[in-house]
Amino acid sequence: KTPISHDISSKIVNVLTETLQRIQRVLQPSSISGREHYLFSLRHIMVAIQSLRNVDVQTRNQTTFIAPFLKHELYRIIHDQIVREIDQYWFTDIINEVFRNVFDWDKNEEDHLYFTFPLEGRSYERPLSSLIIKEIKIQIQPVESLSQLRKAIDQVAMRYREEFGHHTFSLSVSENIALHIIRMHRVLSHSSLSNLFVIGTIGSHLSKLVRLAFYLAEIQEHTIDYSTKSLFYDSLRGVIRTTAVEGRHIGILLTNKHLRDSDIVDTISSLLTSYECPHLFSKDELDGLYQAVINAYKRDQNLTTVVITDPRRYFLSRIRQHLHIAICLPAHSELLSRISTEYPGLLKNTQVYWIKNWSPSALCVEASFFLASHDTPLSDDLRQRLSRCLCDIHYYM
Repeated sequence: KTPISHDISSKIVNVLTETLQRIQRVLQPSSISGREHYLFSLRHIMVAIQSLRNVDVQTRNQTTFIAPFLKHELYRIIHDQIVREIDQYWFTDIINEVFRNVFDWDKNEEDHLYFTFPLEGRSYERPLSSLIIKEIKIQIQPVESLSQLRKAIDQVAMRYREEFGHHTFSLSVSENIALHIIRMHRVLSHSSLSNLFVIGTIGSHLSKLVRLAFYLAEIQEHTIDYSTKSLFYDSLRGVIRTTAVEGRHIGILLTNKHLRDSDIVDTISSLLTSYECPHLFSKDELDGLYQAVINAYKRDQNLTTVVITDPRRYFLSRIRQHLHIAICLPAHSELLSRISTEYPGLLKNTQVYWIKNWSPSALCVEASFFLASHDTPLSDDLRQRLSRCLCDIHYYM
């Protein structure tokens, strides 16, 4: 691929280092509500750099594309974690100042949104469960019409319901829902850090949104059996075998009820940190898995030497590449109050997306969409007033 020019590379480095230094001085984890999970590090900055690798060759040396895209990435990586309004305002001021000084770029982030999936979707003649997806399709494109993207995601939701049952996703795909799915797909399809940590209020339908995002990314969800410890570990062993040996993209979903068990939290934290779980496999089982990896890839002449020399390293890299862990927690979860000190691996090895309470403008859009999706004999004036009423009720209750 065409390398990014030295001038633009220098500006990117300046933006990222200045942003990280300021964030680490101010946005630190504390016992203040909404700040318990702050744990920003160089790893977050590396996520932005990895995202730049997917930029089209023709635009990677255009400042008018790189500047807004990099700003968008920093908003997704950092701003999407910030829940306190005062911290959001501070971050917006800082990021605007940094981009103004380095790139001479002063446009709002909301004016430049991007999505990461091709609009020419896959063929739905065969169910996703029957396919072996070797690579997640990524195509970075600016959002020109959120309405058109909403329709495209609504079509995906319809196919999802047809394949797995209408009860699986009963939500109407509004523009707000579409934005959530777009942001989740961006994380799940990321080349270096594709684990998702979603936090939201009760009623946000977090699990349903994640499952639809899995489906959009063509990631097969593997249902983990949490009923007993032995079944949980059996399920996890099966997932690791599938991702490492068969090379399937597999997603697993954990919610608040699963993470009440400290053993499960420890296991998932270890898996996210090193892609290894102590005592999950015996030595003989691991040797058998390493041999299976060698057998699966021995036909590839470029990989044979690497795999045979260090099968363990390649085995772990396959898990990292193909396993996508999604965690969903309510904002009031007790785990959040101690996560940065007791389980930092859950934060350092995921991208956090905190679904915040809707703003009044977003609520009005949602209320208007709800009324428009129902055939009601209302005049335009009455419909607008009713929409305003629904918005106010939802906002103040």
